[in-house]
Amino acid sequence: MHGVRSFFFSCRTLAPLPLSETVINAAAFTTRPEYLQKCLSVLDNADLSQGASTRGMPPFLLLLLRIYWQSTRCFVRIEHSRPPARSVKNEEVVLFLDAIGTNRAENLALLAQYRAICEEAFLLLHLPGEVSFDSWWSKSKRLVLYHAEDEGEADVYAQLFSWWERHLGAKSSEWFTPICLVCMMRSCFKAERWDFAIRYAALAEAYFLSESNSPDDPLLQQTLIFFGASMQSTRGAVLIRRIRHRFPEYTPSIPVLHSAVRLAGDVADEELAAWCLQALLSEIQPIPPSSQDIFPCLIALAKCRATNFKKLLHALEESGIIQLTEEERLHLDLLFIRHRVFCKEELGERMENYLAPVTGSSSSAEFSVRNVNLLLYILQECEHPGFMNYYTVLGREFHGRETLLVKAQWVAIALKWAISQPALEHSDYKLLVKEAHALLDAAVDGSSPVSLSHNLKSKLRTRLGVVEQLWGKGKRSEEETAGPNNMGDISLARFLRHRHRLPRVRPPEVGNDAFQRIKLWRVSDVLASLSQRDWREVIQQCR
Repeated sequence: MHGVRSFFFSCRTLAPLPLSETVINAAAFTTRPEYLQKCLSVLDNADLSQGASTRGMPPFLLLLLRIYWQSTRCFVRIEHSRPPARSVKNEEVVLFLDAIGTNRAENLALLAQYRAICEEAFLLLHLPGEVSFDSWWSKSKRLVLYHAEDEGEADVYAQLFSWWERHLGAKSSEWFTPICLVCMMRSCFKAERWDFAIRYAALAEAYFLSESNSPDDPLLQQTLIFFGASMQSTRGAVLIRRIRHRFPEYTPSIPVLHSAVRLAGDVADEELAAWCLQALLSEIQPIPPSSQDIFPCLIALAKCRATNFKKLLHALEESGIIQLTEEERLHLDLLFIRHRVFCKEELGERMENYLAPVTGSSSSAEFSVRNVNLLLYILQECEHPGFMNYYTVLGREFHGRETLLVKAQWVAIALKWAISQPALEHSDYKLLVKEAHALLDAAVDGSSPVSLSHNLKSKLRTRLGVVEQLWGKGKRSEEETAGPNNMGDISLARFLRHRHRLPRVRPPEVGNDAFQRIKLWRVSDVLASLSQRDWREVIQQCR
């Protein structure tokens, strides 16, 4: 950071350079307010007067907002800093107190400088309406202090956005330019403030669907990233479909297509994934896509279980458009079979060739961390009885190479699989319980440099508690395994858990007499009837 801001200001003496958020961030992290003051001086009066006459928000206002927030953040950090706790001897007390007094005097000088920068940036923002700096800044400091995740970045940005939106009224749609909305949405990601980002995304959607606007690639990419991160992939796919309908000739850039194709894979939209691949290979693209650029499209098509996927893959390889490694080929294979009804049988056929070199050989490069994760998920989801064999072999192969986070993810998957099984070997229970306790103990005492997320630790504790209860009880009865909803039939319980994999069928017409009779049944009656009839043999054959 020190090198970035020094290099920037050194080069600016030779030729004018535009100020950026990267330089402002570097200047703030030096904890020397004079560099933020230099950033303010870069925004000279000529730029300010030129930007004030433009129709939408001038870009320099976003840089001023960045300087204002960084200066406020530095002020709050110094104001609420505490001297390090240390044990001092009697003869060192006086020296220690003198040092505290000296630091206090230095801090007061820094606080005064940061406050002056904040006030100058606030005045240059030219906020509409009547607002005083003291009241505005007091609220900003509280937002920075009470939101430690991002040190108030999203809230300070939203503070200014709300003020503009409230005072501009109907003109706010013209004022909030694409670059402004991109900046606002970026401020929400660190702390996952989706309540703010959803407001910015709504304005972005209105911008895209306006007849007077053409698609803006940076704004579209940021909007799609937000939809994916906030688990609204369906909404993102709908937005792309509407943009395609309004602008049939529109060909997005490669970064936008990568964001779009991830949403297509999340919602299993084969048509959207195919369109992204077609747009990626279009002659309109200024730079021909590389094999790595095309690979995300192949991932999405594999997730969608696209028709003729293998033929498409073979054609792309034959033409030299893509060059897949063995690791990438295995990844696509695993994705393709993950959500199939008969994934267990197909997985056994595919893995037979891949697992042979893993045992005792060094030619297992295709088994990367992401492929092992995916393989374990598939084995757990289909409740494969040979899960522990795969888990033991792969764990031995990756011993000492996986990180604590990766190991914790594998153990969490294994524990979830163990809960679904009628019974395990004593050694399997012992191994899983031992590994889970080791991970949780390392997370508590802080002996590992990598910290586990709260969500992952919660999964480990919850699943470990269930497995420990099952350990030592022997083989569970069918009634305990099946649960209360399937009348003791373990195969029907497995069928109900995986019924979402069945192909969709057209429901009967409402006017049909059979439909009216079925409608009167209760779900519990239907399940009881199924379990007492000859369906059990049919379901057993599908296991």
